Amino acid sequence: MPLRRAPTRRALGYRRPMESDPWAVLGVEPGAPLEVAHVARRRLARELHPDAHAGAPADEHRSRTTRMAAVNDAFAAIEAQWRSGASEDPAPGRVGDEPRPQSLGDAAFSVGLLPVEAFEALVLVARCLGEVLVVDEPYLIEAYLEEPSTFYHLSLAPEAGGSEVTVDLVAPDSGVLPPIGAVRDLLADELATLLGRG
Repeated sequence: MPLRRAPTRRALGYRRPMESDPWAVLGVEPGAPLEVAHVARRRLARELHPDAHAGAPADEHRSRTTRMAAVNDAFAAIEAQWRSGASEDPAPGRVGDEPRPQSLGDAAFSVGLLPVEAFEALVLVARCLGEVLVVDEPYLIEAYLEEPSTFYHLSLAPEAGGSEVTVDLVAPDSGVLPPIGAVRDLLADELATLLGRG
């Protein structure tokens, strides 16, 4: 009789127990603005990403992978608090005189590419749709979209088998933002077309 592999804990719906304080996992003050948590997540993703430690022993690789999963879970918990209104942002969309990215609704999509590959493809997409303003390889792109006219940030984070791309819109002086879902869909569709999947 052939041996069958038992289902993995993930396949059975197992979720990792998260540290009780997601703010501590990211190393930020409780109640800090969502953007601060987002920046901390990107910084930790850079430090923990497997590409940055290619020659590391298997135990260290597993440890970093587990820690990165905890970072992603912590950020998801903090983001859920913001969306539910449990945390109050003192100035949504702006900090002082500086525009700040604003996540509204479902603003993320997944790409079946490693972050470096997804980053390069998204830079091409941003150039096709407008102007690339800032590039912080391989995790952040700031750009201007010509139609609908808006500034946006793309943040990449590694996820199993690919990358998660989060779209943040920057509130213009007029305060009028296009629907974030429309911007996300436009970027995802252009990326799929570029990769020959659309």
